[in-house]
Parts: sequence; C-alpha cells; structure tokens
Amino acid sequence: MSEGQQGIYPVGFPGTTVAVRYNNEAARELIHFLFHDLPACGSPLASRSFDVIFSGHPAQISIWQDEKQLYFGSSRYDLAVILANEVLHECVTGNHTHHALHAAALVCSNRTILLPGTSGSGKSSLAAWLALQGCSYLSDELILLSDEGKITPFTRPLSLRPQTVAALDDLLSDPGDQALRGENGALIAHRRLNPIWKGDCPPPAVMVFPTFLAGSPAILTPITPARACMQLMACHVTARNFRDHGLQAMSRLVRGLSLYSLTFGGFSDLRSALAPLLDSQHEKY
Repeated sequence: MSEGQQGIYPVGFPGTTVAVRYNNEAARELIHFLFHDLPACGSPLASRSFDVIFSGHPAQISIWQDEKQLYFGSSRYDLAVILANEVLHECVTGNHTHHALHAAALVCSNRTILLPGTSGSGKSSLAAWLALQGCSYLSDELILLSDEGKITPFTRPLSLRPQTVAALDDLLSDPGDQALRGENGALIAHRRLNPIWKGDCPPPAVMVFPTFLAGSPAILTPITPARACMQLMACHVTARNFRDHGLQAMSRLVRGLSLYSLTFGGFSDLRSALAPLLDSQHEKY
C-alpha cells in the first residue's frame, strides 16, 4: 500500500463526529458514497471509531471496531449497510440534546414532509417515489429534532428493498456508480433522483405515517394530533434519554401540522391518493 492512500474520513452529526479510517482509495470512495452529505462540524469525537479495509484482487473487504470484526466478505452493499447503521447508531445513542426519530424527510413546495415509521413501514420506498416526483430528498431513515423544532436529517443514500428496486427500475434506469446493489436490496445515491439538490430543510408542515401492505390500494386518511403523537413516540429512538421520554416535544411537533396515515401497496395509484399533498407543488428541486 503506497503512502498517502490511508486516511480518516470524519462523519458529522449534531454533537458527534465519528472517525472512519480507510486503507486505500477504494475504501475511501465507498465511505464517501455513504457519508459525503454529513461533513464533520467540529463536534467531539465519538467513543467508537471504525476501520474499513480493502485488500486483494478481487477485493476482500472488512469493517473493524477496535479488535471486533463487524463484517468480512466481498459485498460492498452488505458492508455499506452495516457501516451506515453502525455510524448512525453511534451518532444518536448518547444524544441528550436532540430527539432522534425514525422518519424519512423530503421538501415539497418549500414544505418539509416527515414520514415517520419503523423498519418495514415503507418510508424509504415512499421517499424514493416522492423524490422521483420532484420533492427534494433529505433522509429515508432518521432525523434529529431540537427543542426549538429544528429538523436535522441524517442524509444518506436511499436504502431500498428488492421489490422497490424492481418496481422503480424503469424510473431509476441504470444508476451506474450511483448505486450499490446486493441480494437484499440497493443503496441509491439521492442525487440520482434529485440532480439539483439544495439540502434546505424548512420547518415541517406535513406528517404522513406510511404503512406498506402488498396489494392494498393507496388510501390517505387524516388523523388527530393525539393519534399522531402516540404513533410518533413509537419512532422515538432516544426517548430513554429524556425525563418525559420526549412526550412534550412530540406534542409540540404535531401541533399545527397536517397529519395523515397512508396505506399503500404499490406506486400506481399513489399520485391520486397524495393529490392533497402534491397538487400545490410547482417547483422542481
């Protein structure tokens, strides 16, 4: 390995910087693909750091956390998913100043739309579809909420399951080096869907709780603030870090928002179901 190929890629999120070390340019490129929208901003270093190592031809790749090996194999997709999840966990696990929520976020017509949901709810699929309609992608997995109501998204490539990749394949066409594909899905660079990307995050105005049910028609239903608050608490990752488990902050967040639940089983009828949210969209991001 020649001099200058090794280095450290700092990944930043409010209150935390995670150091990811790499041993060559191929490893650095994969890390950059995942985290280049999360630059370090002077926050303290996290207690855990990670090493990404590429070696051999064809490359065998691995992730290490100190002496613990987290992955070894040949799948860049599998390594990327594990590394993204580990870094995300490190960024939020000890956060006592921001409420971490499992939620996708996009900007449509200068309004931030939040899509809270646990794993398998369809928030990444819905985020990808909305991005293809011209909404500006912010995150498909996690946001931080400050006590003042400011949203900070964990902006990473969209993580799509195989059925979503197949359903959107004609729209995604061939993403080339803007995607990593594996047996369990694909990571798609969000700029593949939004070539002109601003990254702006206006105050949230709409919250939609998606539920994917195969074969179900798309149905958008208004819900009450009380129901939205209850469902939002189930998506609160760092609730244990707050004295009231974040209940007051969640109550403030839903107050004044347009609140909906959405059941959908595909993309063919989403446009008509989401017309109340999309008809006012005139800008393309």
